[in-house]
Amino acid sequence: MSCEAKISVIIPMLNEEKFVERAIRSVANADEVIVVDGGSKDQSVSIARQTGATVIESAPGRGAQLRTGAEEATGNVFLLLHADTWLDNSAIELLRTRSRTTRPFHGCFRQRIDDSRIRYRVLERGNSIRATWLGMPYGDQAQFVDSETYHSVGGIDDVPMMEDVLLSRKLRRVSPPVLLDAPLNISVRHWNRRGVIRQTLKNWSIFAAFCLGVSPTKLASWYR
Repeated sequence: MSCEAKISVIIPMLNEEKFVERAIRSVANADEVIVVDGGSKDQSVSIARQTGATVIESAPGRGAQLRTGAEEATGNVFLLLHADTWLDNSAIELLRTRSRTTRPFHGCFRQRIDDSRIRYRVLERGNSIRATWLGMPYGDQAQFVDSETYHSVGGIDDVPMMEDVLLSRKLRRVSPPVLLDAPLNISVRHWNRRGVIRQTLKNWSIFAAFCLGVSPTKLASWYR
């Protein structure tokens, strides 16, 4: 099977003036870049527009923002990129090449956390193993999916968090995810703010609570 790949990048954003320009520029060779703003109070919107992205508004919440962006996207491959991450220059062409001959097609990129300490290499390795062995890419690994498969599983759920886990669960029932090697660079700010161990334990506890049936709405209030 071969088809022309048109890449739509969807970036959810809320007060990301420090990072969003870099994210947009890293995917400038995509066919379209849609930034979905959830009510920013800083200069994020004007920066995104000046950098060349199409900016639309949505209710706040990453699930709602990504779902709104996917409704507007015209490509046949969706790339869901967090505003505080950025891809290497080769990533879009690698995604375009791999997606031409594979359907269904979904997965994520290998992470490169923006810090040289060994603890982050361990985190990167663990996240790659989770994505490939468990079939569970997370949103901070830049999930991608062909549009036909995306719509066939019902798309992204309009939830305040865990939208990435819910999407991965639906997609792995269709086929295993693909891990692409062009690195996704990710800001270290969340780990710096709370500490690596504390942040990791918090993420695990939230995921465990979700698996036990706690709603994404309640989890979002806990996380905040």
